[in-house]
Amino acid sequence: MSDTATTRLPPGLIDAGRALLGDRFTTNTGLREHHSHGQDTQPPVMPDAVAFVETTEEVSKLLALCHMERIPVVPWGAGTSLEGHVTPVRGGVTLDLSRMTRIIDVSQPDMDCRVEAGVTRDQLNAHLRDLGLFNTISGLVLVHVIQGMSFTTLFCRNYYVSIPQDLLKAARIDGAGYFRIFWRIVLPLSPPILIVTVIWQFTGIWNEYLYGVTFSTGEHQPITAALIALSAQLSDAPQYGKQSAAVLMAAAPTLLVYLFGGRYFVRGLTAGAVK
Repeated sequence: MSDTATTRLPPGLIDAGRALLGDRFTTNTGLREHHSHGQDTQPPVMPDAVAFVETTEEVSKLLALCHMERIPVVPWGAGTSLEGHVTPVRGGVTLDLSRMTRIIDVSQPDMDCRVEAGVTRDQLNAHLRDLGLFNTISGLVLVHVIQGMSFTTLFCRNYYVSIPQDLLKAARIDGAGYFRIFWRIVLPLSPPILIVTVIWQFTGIWNEYLYGVTFSTGEHQPITAALIALSAQLSDAPQYGKQSAAVLMAAAPTLLVYLFGGRYFVRGLTAGAVK
């Protein structure tokens, strides 16, 4: 169904678009109105046509047609923009990408995915669950390991550069090699910074909430998610005894870690800060 009477597109472009996409290139008024705005408060502007593309080849060919006719193109995903990104303020063609739902590649070592523009979060989560990365303890551990590498590397670097170079040079003069210097000199000097990284990682992971609710559900979620769920359940009739006990139980592990390792934490964190 179409309504070419109200569109400003050249007839040649409409014919070429339909030759390429068939009924998926439409000037239907209802579909154009649906693609005239996102979830923002900006006034809606109807596109002159909507193209439901399914492959990158179709996107490339349609963009070439619009380029030749100097017609603006606006991409459309799920229509959830809050800033007016999907509003075709100059008309033209709205490129609906919601049918491009192919997951191209998932690299587990890199925690990286390549997907087409129409892939939703729920679809990607379902795919990752089948790979054992979503809603599993191992997947959540992998996320925290990757996220924590940058901070722990920075801490260790600042600490190790403070080790006197004369000490390392003396070891080389005595005939010590790289690994012997590491095992006999560097590693024995490392407990303060290693304790820092352990405390930092443990505290951050234990108190983390966002990754827990994003990559896991149910019994696999961390303690912070359980606290939020408990608070929601008791919101109508608060039971302060249970809530206080839950908070104390959640805080106890990090409190014990700081009590036993706090002096190493401050010492290791400040090492290398002052020359």
